Amino acid sequence: MAAASRQSCWSHLRRDFQAMIDRGGAAEPIGKELPRLSDRLFRWWHRLEAEKVDRGRFRTAMARLRCEFKTALEDGVRRDRARTRGSCAEIRRVEESLLTLGGWRACRRRTMPRSVPSGTR
Repeated sequence: MAAASRQSCWSHLRRDFQAMIDRGGAAEPIGKELPRLSDRLFRWWHRLEAEKVDRGRFRTAMARLRCEFKTALEDGVRRDRARTRGSCAEIRRVEESLLTLGGWRACRRRTMPRSVPSGTR
């Protein structure tokens, strides 16, 4: 499946980031950087949804964040811990679907439905 078509869950990714922090050592700095970047991404997203920024400014911010995110992941791939290298390599494979406006919006709709008890469907 093409990366842009894949659904990725930020909650699962944040657990991966926390695991890097928990491992300590060389994995810890990358584990701290990735959630910081994802926090910035969500702040920008919420500003766009609230119409506090226009799409052009949002896209500019996303381009900058994409570069920072890719740099952090590339740094993680070079770490001495196999789990950190593997986690960062896997995230790199799907990062296109994480940081694109269209893919992100579609993912948000699929992963954040209204809560409906399964017995009432």
